[in-house]
Order: sequence, then C-alpha cells, then structure tokens
Amino acid sequence: TPNSYNEGKLYDVVPNTTLGDMDVVRATTATRVNEQGLIEVVPRNLLTYSNDFSNASWDKQEMNITINSAIAPDGTMTANFVIPTAVTSTHQISKNVSASGVNTMSVFAKANGYNTIHILDFANGFHGASFNLSTGVVTNSGSGVGSIQNVGNGWYRCIATATTTGIRFYIPSPAGDFTGNGTSGIYIYGAQLEEGSTATIYFPTTTRLNIPRIDYTNGSCPSLLVEPQRTNLQLYSENFTNAAWAANLNASASENLSVSPNGILSADKIIEDTSNSQHFIGQTQSGLSGISYTISLFAKAAERSFLFLFEDSGGGRNAYFDLSNGTIGNVGSSATASIESFGNGWYRCSVTYTSTATLIRYRVATALSNGVNSYLGDGTSGLFIWGAEIEAGSYATSYIPTVASSVTRNADVISKTGI
Repeated sequence: TPNSYNEGKLYDVVPNTTLGDMDVVRATTATRVNEQGLIEVVPRNLLTYSNDFSNASWDKQEMNITINSAIAPDGTMTANFVIPTAVTSTHQISKNVSASGVNTMSVFAKANGYNTIHILDFANGFHGASFNLSTGVVTNSGSGVGSIQNVGNGWYRCIATATTTGIRFYIPSPAGDFTGNGTSGIYIYGAQLEEGSTATIYFPTTTRLNIPRIDYTNGSCPSLLVEPQRTNLQLYSENFTNAAWAANLNASASENLSVSPNGILSADKIIEDTSNSQHFIGQTQSGLSGISYTISLFAKAAERSFLFLFEDSGGGRNAYFDLSNGTIGNVGSSATASIESFGNGWYRCSVTYTSTATLIRYRVATALSNGVNSYLGDGTSGLFIWGAEIEAGSYATSYIPTVASSVTRNADVISKTGI
C-alpha cells in the first residue's frame, strides 16, 4: 500500500519497521493524479527548503534567522525565528519561483515582538496580503485575496491568493523601511507556494526533486508511478495563445476559458473561423528520423465534440477522437491511438507514429464528425484543450508541463540495499 512517503523515501507500511523503506531518486519534478483525480506537480509545494529559511536559496535583506527555535504547529522544535536587524531598511526574506497564473502563497506565523506579517509577490505589482498575528485578522489584501486560519498556541496560517505573471515570495516583518531592535521578530514555519486558489495541507520540502509519486489514476486505490525518462519537446504546453503556436490555419485560440484537468481555470479553446477548409493550430519542433514519437493532448468537447490530432510531416499519422463519449474514431494507416478519461469531460488523446522526418509538425484540429476535418466553420465553435506533449516513445507517459523550453523528467529509481 504505497501511501507513506517523503522526499527521497517510500516508507514501509506493513510491517511497521524501517526494514522495507525504499530510497527514491529522480532528481526532477514530475506530475501525478492526486486523490481528487486532478493532475498536480509533485510535490505541489513549489518552494524549495520550505522550512529552512537559513538556507542560501532564500534571499535575506537585513534579517537574521534562527532555526529550530520554537515549537512549530506540528509539535516539533522546528520553527524559525526571523529577526529584523538594528538597521533602518526594508527587512525581508524572499525567493524567486517560476510560476504564473493563479497561485496561493502561505506560511505559518506567530508573534514574538512584532505582530504583523506580509506575504507578497512583487513580480508585477503588489499581489498578496497583510496579517495581524495578535488579532488574527487580514489587514490588507492589495490585489490579492487574503485569509487567516487559527491553528492554536498563537500560530496562524496566513494565506494569500493572487493572479501573477511571475512569483517572488516575500515575507517582510513588518513591511516598509524601519529600524529593528535586533531581538524582536516573528516565528515562521512551513512556507508553501502552489498552483490554484486553495491552500492545501502543508508539504515540507528540501530540494523537491526525489518525491515518490503515489498516483490515483485508477481511482481510490493508489499505485506507485515508476516511469522511464521522457522529454516534452512541445513548448508552452498550456498556453496555446503564445507565439510558439504559429502554425495555424483557419483557427485561433482563446485562453483560460475552462477548468483544466489540474482543477484550475487555465484551459484554452481552439475556435474555428468561417472558412470552408481545415481548422487547426500547430507548432513545429525538431525531431529524429526513425524514432517512435507520441503526441498527446487533453481535450474536452464544447460546440464541437470531435478532435482531429495529427502530425503533418507525412500521411497517416493521425486519429479522430469523439469527446462526447470518449472513443477513438478513424486512425491513420501509419499511427496507433489511445484515449483516457480524466474526469469532468476531459480526455487525454494520443497518437503514436514512427518519424521519417527531422521535424515534428504537431497539429490540433476541430472536426465536424468522424473522418471529416474540412468543413464550413461558423466562427465561434470549438474545443477546450490543455497539456500538449511530444515525447519520444511508443506511449504517452505522465504529463510534463513546459513553458519556453523543453522539459525532461528523469527516470524514477526506487531501490533498497541490503535485501
């Protein structure tokens, strides 16, 4: 029963000893399907060293850090004491993280001399909130949405949700320039940054890289997800309005129009124009001849219920998918296809073929019906799409998000020495 884990460790459950504990190495992040059936990054906490604010990965401006200085909300002596120096300046700790869209920042905090804390993202304006640790009240939300939870013994979980184009996680204490006395400060514990508008249970991190993936693809019974190394060659895998998706014909994309398989309002929509022709958007990447590739896409029916997914470097590398009932339609002579339900009307559709060219011309098209991808469009109809992927291999592995460059997920290595 693989359900007890931490960074670099998959714990033995029965019998309850350390004899069956397995070491886990992957050295990259990855995704899984969580208990709610949603795709999430593993771990969902995007911050490294989330409870070691003395670590060099945290930038410190006129702030002293003492680790393991108080009882944390989990009952262990692991809280950090952040102490502004006796210098007139801004006093803060911060960390840059690659993230955008709707994100939620949180940290546990307790007054110890100062009673105000601010969780901010200054990547593009003031996104965040301010909190009074004496009264347990959100005092300023800026352009974000703040909330505070009393977790006992003077501790509060301070939460700020904001839509941003980039993240710089700040914890000033308090905000603005002031002169500290060198002894007063605030206890903090368990910082977390995660996608979406909800603060989930805190997940502690160090490097974030070796988390075993307990996957719930098959429902309530989890399994350990162990995969080979794969690389998603497709750029901007969730942003179909980006200029990288320039190989368009009689179609366009509009962003953030539906809740995607990760539970966030981030799915785009491909919309046909009024031409009597094919309607697709696309992107071209470099590849190798003679290699098996799998192209995949998460799609959901809107006004159109048929998806035509194809690679445009040669004939027969395509398949039709009926998104109204989750079935595969016509499949090209040089391809195999699969479809998998991800709930809420979403399906992951994939086409596998053997390349005979050094380019991969990925195309996403609406279709009027099974076998009919050239037709008179109405200018408004389309499909919801999310999570495009190109990987070398004969099947689609777990989704690998990308932005401006390809991303590699290393192989999962689960091992036990001394058996």
